[in-house]
Amino acid sequence: MGGLVLLGCGNVGNVGGAFSPRSISGLQLWLRADTISGLNDADSVTTWSDESGNGRDATEATNRPTYETNEINSLPIVKFNGVNDLLTVSHNADLNAGSGFAVFVVVKSLAGAANSGVMGKWNNTNWALLINAVAATIEGQAAVRQADPAASRLAGTGGDMTDGAAHLMLLLWDGSNLYAYRDGTASAATTSGALSEDTTDIFLGRYDNGATWGAVDIGEIAIYKPQPSATQIDSFEDYVQSKWNITMS
Repeated sequence: MGGLVLLGCGNVGNVGGAFSPRSISGLQLWLRADTISGLNDADSVTTWSDESGNGRDATEATNRPTYETNEINSLPIVKFNGVNDLLTVSHNADLNAGSGFAVFVVVKSLAGAANSGVMGKWNNTNWALLINAVAATIEGQAAVRQADPAASRLAGTGGDMTDGAAHLMLLLWDGSNLYAYRDGTASAATTSGALSEDTTDIFLGRYDNGATWGAVDIGEIAIYKPQPSATQIDSFEDYVQSKWNITMS
């Protein structure tokens, strides 16, 4: 990971090796499209099983995304239509920000609109997590809010998320600073105080409980709390680069 002294630089080791995200402690949620079983191409996804061992499956009874094969580096994805497709992970305190977290998302945005919600934990008043794929100048956004709404913090990476390519979005909160990364390139840090924690569920396919839906393909999501070390983050990036064929900066 380049561009940030806090996290070091250089992706070394583990490319093509036996690294597993489970080898990093603090894995709270791990969703992998390539472990979904029993579905054919274009089938609806009712349950996306959590591979972290914590049993935090993403589910939806009605407006379901679809399972699509051979999409990113010949691997399957979960496709959200940007209209009403949704999966939900029930709230757990371990999925709140606390004193530090890391969220990795392998995603391809299909929408040309200004906002395309990828995932979020937001009730339109307080949020602990927001990921938004945006066209033009901001590719990914991470937002956290304090008790005072005016103190909310937003970090973003430059570029166009609607370029038709898959990217690794990484959001880091270290208890004081918020960073957003795209393929290993960091935004400038935004400084904040303690965060307002929220009991809202995590939404996939939109970033709030309103109408900011996302036409996005999601291949993999991993949430860690506390934040992994610089070396561990580099290892995860190497894993993504090898598995999903996403070039890290």
